[in-house]
Amino acid sequence: MARTPQEKRDYLIKEYPKFWENFQGMRTAAREAGPLDVKTQELINTAVYASAGTEAGTKTHATRAYEAGATPAELRQAILLCLGLGMGFSHTYEAMNWVREALEAAGAKEV
Repeated sequence: MARTPQEKRDYLIKEYPKFWENFQGMRTAAREAGPLDVKTQELINTAVYASAGTEAGTKTHATRAYEAGATPAELRQAILLCLGLGMGFSHTYEAMNWVREALEAAGAKEV
């Protein structure tokens, strides 16, 4: 039985490859649907995943935002903007910690 978020994701991809293919197509279409650059898209994705309380998604998209040129300060602000809009103080603290961990893993000098 799948335990980690990655194992769960991998299981669904393996069992339902057509669904995964179409999901990826939908995500590509959403990315290409407007003028937002990759950095901005990934900052938004980070905030959305944080608001949903999803550690793996928050870390994945924080890393992608950082790799697309977002600064640690921009990532922290993206999380802070969620406070009071679906996230309380403890949830915001957890999301900030996830972002910090993602930045450390990505080799950011400033976290």
